[in-house]
Amino acid sequence: MIQCMRMAYIPIQSIKEYVSLLIRGGETLEQRFVMVQNHLKDIKNQMTNLQNALDLTQKKLSFYEKL
Repeated sequence: MIQCMRMAYIPIQSIKEYVSLLIRGGETLEQRFVMVQNHLKDIKNQMTNLQNALDLTQKKLSFYEKL
């Protein structure tokens, strides 16, 4: 999970918080669940933004190729 969080550019402070909760065990299960849900939303937003950037870049490249 830590590798996944790093690949998704989750801030180190958030990763440290996640690990701290993980170490505390089952009593933090709900907090970790919410944290992972939030990270999933962030990742989906990043993917949307990257897809938009890719689409625009491809259109610009196509424009230049036609010139």
